[in-house]
Amino acid sequence: MHFKLGGTEMRKQCLLLVSLLTTCFAWTGPSAGDEIVNVEQGWSPADKAAWYRLTQGSRLLPLSWLRALEQPESEKPFLDAEFMAAFRYIGGSGASDLPMGFVIDDQDDSQLTTTRLRWREGQTAREPWVGMNCSACHSNEITYNGKRLRIEGAPTLADFQSFREALYKSLDQTWVDDRKFARFAKKVLGDESGNSDLLRGELAKLVDAEAKLRSANSTPLRYGYGRLDAIGNIFNKVATIANAQAQTFHASDAPVSYPFLWNIAQMNLVQWNASAPNGPVLGGVDLGALGRNGGEVIGVFGDVQIKPYPIALLQPGYITSINFSNLDQLEELVRRLKPPAWPAVFPAIDETKRASGQKIFVQQCAKCHSHLDREDISTPIKVGTTLLKGADPIGTDPWMACNAYANTAKTGAMFLTPRGYLTPPGQPTLILGRAAPEFDMLATAVVGSIVGYAGRYRDLVMQVGQKVAVEMFDRKSTPRDFAMPEINLKNLVPQIAPATIDRDKRDMLKRCLADDSPILGYKYRPLTGIWATPPYLHNGSVPTLYDLLLPPSERPKSFNVGTREYDPMKVGFKTEPSSENSFVFQAFDEEGKPIQGNLNTGHDYNNAGLSDADRQALVEYMKGL
Repeated sequence: MHFKLGGTEMRKQCLLLVSLLTTCFAWTGPSAGDEIVNVEQGWSPADKAAWYRLTQGSRLLPLSWLRALEQPESEKPFLDAEFMAAFRYIGGSGASDLPMGFVIDDQDDSQLTTTRLRWREGQTAREPWVGMNCSACHSNEITYNGKRLRIEGAPTLADFQSFREALYKSLDQTWVDDRKFARFAKKVLGDESGNSDLLRGELAKLVDAEAKLRSANSTPLRYGYGRLDAIGNIFNKVATIANAQAQTFHASDAPVSYPFLWNIAQMNLVQWNASAPNGPVLGGVDLGALGRNGGEVIGVFGDVQIKPYPIALLQPGYITSINFSNLDQLEELVRRLKPPAWPAVFPAIDETKRASGQKIFVQQCAKCHSHLDREDISTPIKVGTTLLKGADPIGTDPWMACNAYANTAKTGAMFLTPRGYLTPPGQPTLILGRAAPEFDMLATAVVGSIVGYAGRYRDLVMQVGQKVAVEMFDRKSTPRDFAMPEINLKNLVPQIAPATIDRDKRDMLKRCLADDSPILGYKYRPLTGIWATPPYLHNGSVPTLYDLLLPPSERPKSFNVGTREYDPMKVGFKTEPSSENSFVFQAFDEEGKPIQGNLNTGHDYNNAGLSDADRQALVEYMKGL
């Protein structure tokens, strides 16, 4: 979709199109009168300040634009605290008008692409922009009886999907509505009204770029609070910056919970489907983590310029806004982050039930979820994966793992680039063809960005060739062409009725269930601090730990989500309908058919064989992990 500046009639048509976007519920967030309870996780005040405000090189919007922007169909500021709280972003500290995790990036933009905008004469190359960093998605607040607890590294409750839709709607209305634009221009330009046309032209570029990404990620599935199809958004961003004609995009229709971050530096593999390795560590830098975090920035408003490979040879690497030095610092903070202990402000753990629960856990759960002491943030952890296929299939929603494995796109400017950008010494060069798995394209974009980044990170990556990318590919095994086997989807993945899936997706799922890649499943890990990470399962489809221990057929088929108020008995957020709990998560539609992406099955290890007392005992034990 490409917009051109036009007359009144076209603007009316554009306003009609954008009026279909969702409206947020008003919510004021935790009360200012709540007593703040400190949760000790090993970070100093300086550590927390860096976590909240260190830029990754994410560039969402110029700072002056965001401060001048109005809410959709309103003259109220977009940054109004109540409006931002409706998306469950946590308010900023001190005098900052930016929510936590919304950070300022003022790097030199003279070589950037999408975010190199000039809306007034004499503008410098260091115009401040606002982007997001780790804390926007990996910190949360929990409330209980007037107490407020900040949990660092916990999954956010943010509704990124609705936030981005509202932002796009505001930008589009500002561009097409003369009165809205006049107010916007006055705030951005002040007395420099002669630059008004220049501002409007640059605004049109940003509206156009955002419209393309919104179209690429489009899905009728609503994520709600605390979920995001991060892989889908990242893949579509890479497919966009590849600049291929008639590009292939895939709906971002497999939302997952934001993962919790404590102990991840100890794991050999991360991501829900265990697709990204940690290591190797060279010069004190975990190159796997650097690559993983670089991919995250690409998906969250990073600016990357993909150059055709022959040109890239003249100036190695891709020009990017990603700040790998700061990513390294943020990862170092995560290495020192301790899991949160069950708070003293909650009801005390019942030690009798806890002891009973420990016996059951050792017998039935410890094979996968090994014990890790809360103070242990250094022992290596080798995670396992429960696969979609096999004699004991996982039975949960398959789409995050399947999409990550099977989605392909046209390579565009990446055509003929070595897979993973670098060829390791002594290895054959494998190049990207006209189309490639998006997994491979992402790894190529990340390694190319590191190579293009000035300084020690490029040198370290060059020393090990594409070792990081090679390990990622080894986890994957590229999909191959084969005769589609006869597979009963309903038996392999419970609750998936073939009639509810379109033909292309059905064929893709059959491919995923037939192949042997270790990323076609979901990882399991120690459950230290699990009490602070609801809702549960990889896609946030089960509200509490107690509900997770029920047979899948007895789990809530729908529940309200959005409140921060905690239920310490079932261990999760409260689910009663209220003005705070405004979003209804649904695992099944009105006709009783399972909603793909929202399936709440899986993790059933003879759950029906547990008594209610067993479940309560297990929950009590897991509170103390």
